[in-house]
Amino acid sequence: MSGAKELISKIGRQENLAGATESLELHRSIFEGDTWKNLPVMESLELAWQEYAQSQTTIPDLAETRGRSSRDAIQSFTRCLEDGVIPPPETLNLLSTAFSRYLAANGNLSLDEGFFGRPHKKHSSYAFAHGSNTDRMKAFSTFLAVSKVEDPRASQVNIAEKFLKYDNDDEADAETFLRLWRRWRQASTKWAE
Repeated sequence: MSGAKELISKIGRQENLAGATESLELHRSIFEGDTWKNLPVMESLELAWQEYAQSQTTIPDLAETRGRSSRDAIQSFTRCLEDGVIPPPETLNLLSTAFSRYLAANGNLSLDEGFFGRPHKKHSSYAFAHGSNTDRMKAFSTFLAVSKVEDPRASQVNIAEKFLKYDNDDEADAETFLRLWRRWRQASTKWAE
């Protein structure tokens, strides 16, 4: 039971809840061992999750689902749902804790503060780093790297102009796009930590 108390104490001190790999790993450690058996709420979640898995026509591998390479609870939640699997209890618990923190503040915290313990700043937020624009920014990063191998003297502006043509975006300005890409790259690096 002392191991459970120590984990609960660590969890209570976590400020960067849903957006931290450490938070997900800490919560996951409760379920990978048998500490969850000493925690009534965790026990009911784990048993319900296991029962759900057993009720499926194709029984999901819970260890694989739990151990998927997830950066944080938000990625774990969305990835599981996209794969048609109920997220593991540690993911649900982290999200619940973050929502509770947000709601308990009665409007004095932004979602970024409630979920990550950080004030909201658009160009460095979790959503900016991992939002709907991510695939496009990753594609540009690859395009830029390949273009630099093909022609090391090519400027980023010229490469961005080619990318925007290739991407059928005649409206975007290459300089503006590059500023956005650089901000995205910086935010992505920050949230990869």
